[in-house]
Amino acid sequence: MMKRIYEQLDERYKDVRELIGYLEEGNGLMLSFAGEKFRRDKDVVRAAVRDNGHAFEFADEALKRDVAFINELLKISGRVYYHIPRDVREADPEMFFKALEDCPYVIRLANKEQKADVRTLQILSDSSAWRMLEFVDGELLDNDEIVEDILDKEPGMFFAVSERLRGDRRILNKVLKRGCYFAYDSASEEIKKDREFAKECLKLDCHVYQYLSEEFRNDRVLSLMAVKPCGMLLEFASDAMKDDDRVVEAALSNEPSAYLFASERFRADEKLFWASYDRAPRDSVRMAAPDLKNDRAIALKILKDYPRALKYFSDRLRDDYDVVKVAADSMPSVIEFASDRIKNDFKIMAPLIEEDLQRGGYDRIYARAGSLVRMDKKLALMAVSTKGMLLRDVPLSFRDDEDVVRAAVTDNGNAYMYASKRLRENEEIKRLAEDNRPYSEEGVLYD
Repeated sequence: MMKRIYEQLDERYKDVRELIGYLEEGNGLMLSFAGEKFRRDKDVVRAAVRDNGHAFEFADEALKRDVAFINELLKISGRVYYHIPRDVREADPEMFFKALEDCPYVIRLANKEQKADVRTLQILSDSSAWRMLEFVDGELLDNDEIVEDILDKEPGMFFAVSERLRGDRRILNKVLKRGCYFAYDSASEEIKKDREFAKECLKLDCHVYQYLSEEFRNDRVLSLMAVKPCGMLLEFASDAMKDDDRVVEAALSNEPSAYLFASERFRADEKLFWASYDRAPRDSVRMAAPDLKNDRAIALKILKDYPRALKYFSDRLRDDYDVVKVAADSMPSVIEFASDRIKNDFKIMAPLIEEDLQRGGYDRIYARAGSLVRMDKKLALMAVSTKGMLLRDVPLSFRDDEDVVRAAVTDNGNAYMYASKRLRENEEIKRLAEDNRPYSEEGVLYD
């Protein structure tokens, strides 16, 4: 296979300009299938590298030692550096810094001197690959002057500095003032145990609260400092604080949706529920206390405008036909959240299925019905005649029924794949499937 591609590439592109165009169009690595003539051609190699720097791996060995050409390619892609012979890299250390500016991951190939060079730290701090800082010499990350200069430009790099500097309160305060509240998570364990310092940090940015120790998130004073300006931080409070009147009231007064994180005692309060529901309908219903999820009046009121909420209400209400009907009238597909009793009730489901099929079967009510309802052959025939691909949802016995399968493939030949093995070997079924196999304008099969 590889030999055939190799031969085709050299035969197809006698003109270098045509090969260059091919390589630049997303095929740079195909240089690996080119002959020596093309691998020695600088224009060809340059075109391949322009598409993918790793294509340099397949360049002629002489080009891999051409320092001037390599430096030119490094301006195009730092990935070239991976494929430069070690002795060539060591002879010109500046190649590393040129590559690093484009591809921070070449830090893995750095030697001891390059890892200890302040330029390495400066280049990485300007990139998004901060995790590569683990390869930098530790002494650089413990130098007060260098680190403070780096943090002034990119405070988010606090996590990478030495443990000594991560225990420096002044530096952490400086970083928090720049909005990097998550830096507190990287602070030394010693200062994380300091309650007074935690208070000071919360004054700078209340979002620090989510990174406080479990002990401090169980502290009413610290919890109040957090939730008063940002109620949603109640999510990170201890269970005791989520059930604390003062803390929860402070959170709710700032953000009614903090209801989602309060204890069940508060989530059973209907007034608080409705205040939160106006802001976050789905989550409010999902997080409501069991008593509210079992309240029929609440369900009927909500399901008119938010039918999908049916899935969050109690088993008792999902078995209540009137409640389910309110939801299904707005969005027929939510019938899937009804109880098994309702989904297997032919008198309830048959009219819903027929209405859906009249609309084209797009809500797939037949597929969402219970197994007992789908056992009705008349209903199955109606379903697959309207939407042939529903053959995948009929009982297995109907997939071996000639009438049902014939109706399905007549509507959509692709339904053939769901027929039984016996009927897939039936010549009439095969012919009907081929004659009725739908295609889009692009020639792609569709359901």
